[in-house]
Amino acid sequence: MSATVSALPPPPLIPPIGALPALPLIRRAAFVVPTWPRDFSFTKALLDSYAAQSLSLHADLILVFSFGKDVETFNLSFGHAALKKTGVVPTVYSGERKLMEFDPIFYKKWWTIYSFAKNYDYFLPVDTECRFIRQYSVAKFAMQYFERKRFHCSRSQRLTYAISESMSLFNNSEKVALRQFKACLLWFNEIPVVETSSALRFIRHVNAFHPTWPTKVFDYLPYANYLALYEGWQFDDLTPFMNGSVPVFSLGEGGGGNDAVMQRVKPHWAYWFAYENEPHKFGLRVFMTFHHDRPGGIYLKTRKRFYFPPSPNVSTFRPSPRADTILG
Repeated sequence: MSATVSALPPPPLIPPIGALPALPLIRRAAFVVPTWPRDFSFTKALLDSYAAQSLSLHADLILVFSFGKDVETFNLSFGHAALKKTGVVPTVYSGERKLMEFDPIFYKKWWTIYSFAKNYDYFLPVDTECRFIRQYSVAKFAMQYFERKRFHCSRSQRLTYAISESMSLFNNSEKVALRQFKACLLWFNEIPVVETSSALRFIRHVNAFHPTWPTKVFDYLPYANYLALYEGWQFDDLTPFMNGSVPVFSLGEGGGGNDAVMQRVKPHWAYWFAYENEPHKFGLRVFMTFHHDRPGGIYLKTRKRFYFPPSPNVSTFRPSPRADTILG
């Protein structure tokens, strides 16, 4: 096992918090994907889809394992060649804090961004349940995303806790300002993009990785809040344009049934089941699909929206015949 772990390239030296790495002439981007044994089958499928498109994506894929023994398990399951694909950068978390003391996914993503800050200009933190489906210039997408400085978002009664948790890293006056900005849910409305210099400023501002850091935060949303507070970003609330109740992942699911919303937002990824059923709604700009661990929820083509039962068991879940009644 030790031989396998030692073969992994170590993460680069961690830059001083707040440092602004020099930008090369060619902007570099990398996907950040935390993984653990329960998701290894999804991880392998993601790597295979990445290998099929990697030459055109012009972006690396940093695969973040929790422990060295997890690398050994992955290699035993899929062979050493799986992690030797061009552009794949496997690494093992080596932070001082134990992962179980934090939200592991959030913490591993930000530890990786911090650790590799000197190597990339943009990071795209995503999950293992995604797939690459098309060639696309990722660095160009990331640059245009940050030039826009606007989050397309919506409101969902089912995820109000996420908005609250995303504010847990900020003081009371900042929370008041965020409410005035009408901060809302941008979860899965677009592929998350992190720009390195602003990420380091965010890490310094929220005192990341300190023992007093809140143990429960909601992934990309705190960074989005920071950009709104200090980097001039705006929240574009599309809830009034949605049809009926707002789905949890409204834009990735097809704009809540509103084609005008989709034309305005034009996301670059989509919920896989929605994309397979109505690919014309999303267009050629979509180069990723997400939530391959969720077998369709219940996608009602006539309603153009979704019903997700609470905490479905992926291995046994079947669409409910009462879905249309539940939606009303």
